[in-house]
Amino acid sequence: MRIKHILLGLVAIVVLGAGYLYIAYLRPIPPFQPTGEYSVGATNFDFEFASQISGVDRKINVRAWYPSNAAEGEINLVSSQRLVEKTVEFYNMPSFIAKTEASLSFKDAPIANSGDKFPVIVFNHGFGSFAEQNTSNMQELASNGYIVFSLSHPETSLLTEYTDGSYVYNNPDLPVFVEQLRYEEAATASYNGISAALETKDNATNFAEYWQGMRTLAQNAPFANMQPFLRAWIEDSNALVNAIATNQTAQFPAIFAASMNSKMIGIFGHSLGGMTALATTASNANIKAAINLDGPFAFDEPLENIHLSAPTCMLMAEGIPLGGEVISMADINTPLLETSDYGGCVAVFNGAWHMNFADLNYVSFLKLLPILGPVDQEKMGIELNHLLVNIFDRHLKGDDIPYAPVYDTIVEYREF
Repeated sequence: MRIKHILLGLVAIVVLGAGYLYIAYLRPIPPFQPTGEYSVGATNFDFEFASQISGVDRKINVRAWYPSNAAEGEINLVSSQRLVEKTVEFYNMPSFIAKTEASLSFKDAPIANSGDKFPVIVFNHGFGSFAEQNTSNMQELASNGYIVFSLSHPETSLLTEYTDGSYVYNNPDLPVFVEQLRYEEAATASYNGISAALETKDNATNFAEYWQGMRTLAQNAPFANMQPFLRAWIEDSNALVNAIATNQTAQFPAIFAASMNSKMIGIFGHSLGGMTALATTASNANIKAAINLDGPFAFDEPLENIHLSAPTCMLMAEGIPLGGEVISMADINTPLLETSDYGGCVAVFNGAWHMNFADLNYVSFLKLLPILGPVDQEKMGIELNHLLVNIFDRHLKGDDIPYAPVYDTIVEYREF
């Protein structure tokens, strides 16, 4: 009998443990229903321009989300099967998760006719990622009256899929991809470089000294090999922004031509895409607001080229795991705001790590790995969407509504 009781006790412990594991980590996070007044349409189109960097025409693909009044229709997939398989392969993840997922958007739905034109927001994804990586943010912004364009960059996005069915994978022979295969070395180099840049920031007596530290960060591994990516993404972003600003919309789907407010353009991005947002804002006066999602501005440019031309917000993680340590770079970009004529904000998400700012935040089991921080994933997503809408509403729509957090414990927020 005693053995039976012991076995029953062990079974109970296992069941309770499995139940806790499910509740704490593996319970699916329900898709966030967009909170705005509109439903969401989704489409994509190709955009070609003459590249000054390469000297030849360059064709990118643009994923688009936009306000609609559609109540039914074909549901858009978050990503293609080809893309999820490539993502799983690139990150050496379990093959069982390589499945497509239905979004909360209607494919090719009619755009809403509100009587007013909609502001436009441009997005760039992070290194080693793809245009759909922040679909939850795109749908939330579109439901609140924004047209959102997310860029795919041939050979540097994991996958660029064109409207004719052709596609381009990332080029694994590019030095930055080769370097990232040596993950431990790259993580250690990032840790050492960011630590040195933070020390320079803390000891700097003026902006020039701070920026020299950031240039040094950009000139060393792994950021040195990202500089060609960064410059190409800036060029892609500028080409699209300028086409919008000058109403050169022949390559855009017809539904956008009469619906875009060409005077109100915002930009944001995650990681390398966040760096792209900052650099594009420094080079393009057509941009009226910018948001950087946890990207250190490691940009190898002279001091005279660094001047933000719009209100800019840095939404930063509390930490990032690198080289066996968790490092905080929450204030690494703050001097940019302290010297800006346009102001902005810093919002630090307590308990969040770098990848909590992408839709990986909603893959519950990744909390078991050193990928996501201990922040409550659902609250993180709600607060991030809320803050994005608030920032763009203030600067692109003129709404004078101060930011008030949904969850007081998630964000530490400062304005400049």
